[in-house]
Amino acid sequence: IAALSDNVVSLCMVTALEEGEGFTTQDLQVKIFRPVSGPLIEIEAKVVNRSRTTGYVEAEWRLPNGKIAAKILSWKAIRPQESFAARD
Repeated sequence: IAALSDNVVSLCMVTALEEGEGFTTQDLQVKIFRPVSGPLIEIEAKVVNRSRTTGYVEAEWRLPNGKIAAKILSWKAIRPQESFAARD
């Protein structure tokens, strides 16, 4: 759940970036309420807050009956893209 959730909230965070910005996951919290099973799970993510250097994204995993299976809280550190370049 955590690895897929980090991908989902990261895709959501990309929508809030400006030209020349990149980010990395600073913190990821996964709260599991029920077992995740079955062929269909709905995952919805949204950027809750975006400052100059930090993004906060939440996601929910919902079962077909509408109940929340997991809640994801993620903080992203926003930096200029060149700060992610490989160093010699």
